Amino acid sequence: MDMTPDDKLQLVTEGKARFRAFLLPVTGDEHAGEDTPLDKWEQRGVPTRSMPVFYNPAMVVNRNISVLGVHAWKDNTRGSTKICDAMCGAGIRGIRYLLESGIDDAHVDFVDLNPAAIRSCEENIALNQIPPTAWKTHVQDANAFLYGRAVHEEDRYAVIDLDPFGNPMPYVDGALKALRRERGLLHLNATDLAVITGVHRLATLRKYQVTPMRDVPHHAEISARVVIGAIFKRAMAQDITIKPLFTLARHHFIKIIAERVSSIDQANVDRQNALGYMMQCRACKDHHVVRVDELRASSECPACKSTHVDHAGPLWIGELQDAGFCKAMLASFKDFRYMRGKQETAKILGLAAGAAGFPAGSHDVHEIAASLTLSPPSMEIIVDDLHRAGFLAARDVINPTAIKTTARRVDVGNILRARHHA
Repeated sequence: MDMTPDDKLQLVTEGKARFRAFLLPVTGDEHAGEDTPLDKWEQRGVPTRSMPVFYNPAMVVNRNISVLGVHAWKDNTRGSTKICDAMCGAGIRGIRYLLESGIDDAHVDFVDLNPAAIRSCEENIALNQIPPTAWKTHVQDANAFLYGRAVHEEDRYAVIDLDPFGNPMPYVDGALKALRRERGLLHLNATDLAVITGVHRLATLRKYQVTPMRDVPHHAEISARVVIGAIFKRAMAQDITIKPLFTLARHHFIKIIAERVSSIDQANVDRQNALGYMMQCRACKDHHVVRVDELRASSECPACKSTHVDHAGPLWIGELQDAGFCKAMLASFKDFRYMRGKQETAKILGLAAGAAGFPAGSHDVHEIAASLTLSPPSMEIIVDDLHRAGFLAARDVINPTAIKTTARRVDVGNILRARHHA
């Protein structure tokens, strides 16, 4: 892939980093500058393999969360301050880690098989005047690099960031091996949503070893659980497990931050309790989960007793968010108010912290109201009504019109009716 002509490169500021890159085309003004509000930057299309080394402004909040995640994690970097930006492109993530993570002696390895990307990355590192002791670039396949670093514990990483084009699964084994044994942190983006969501069913079965389920209100959450479940199954093969700390499904990506847990016993516990199936009743449209060994015994809906139940899995049915980690990111946010997209970033972190601890799945208030030919109240009102009725409830971070709750779908419907007739 050739480098982008210099006259098409733009100088962009994100966080504390400055860099030159090809700006992914956006709607309206294609040359949006630093003062262009984030909510005006709407993508015309998603990245393609034919594009040059580019900068995608639609992913700024994603990268903000990456930086906040490492900053919140910095006290756990004992023994290693090394970070790997495994498919670095123009180097934006790795540069921001060096400038904003709060790790004084951080070292980032920038890895990309594309020499043009590495040249762009090195130019951007120089632009930010980062000392040569803090970084190194590598023109190498990410898998070959990660497997090489996995051999000796002292070469392994505190943090590995995987942001490939499309399916991340080919790189997960190497990343898990190259993370340090204790409390290594994996950042992962998946953008092959047509596969993850089951649009291409056979590809879903091949690449994620999951039976998909489409056309359900909580499909985005199911997609996130498909990815985490696939990572967990790769981890089990290494006699380790993972602990999801933050999960987001938005627009054209799924983002996961997870901790490596080096424990065979915990891997066995998670296989028993956190791997299973999302079930959807065709009759009452309620959902529930069953553990991986219980699928055959769970042939009816617990809400209406119908046997017309679809399933997706095996996937992750455990926690998606760690409340303590999300609150730590939110607490450190006061030091990052210079960020572009700061309002959306703070809102996401607050919702993620509130969504921790709830059962898998969510109830889409707008979808339920439409099925009852009612106008939906505000999300805050329905959450308050559920609390008064004795249920736990919070807004969902993944679906903006959904709630996480201990109530069943029929309970939410009854509360909507009561609110309408009040």
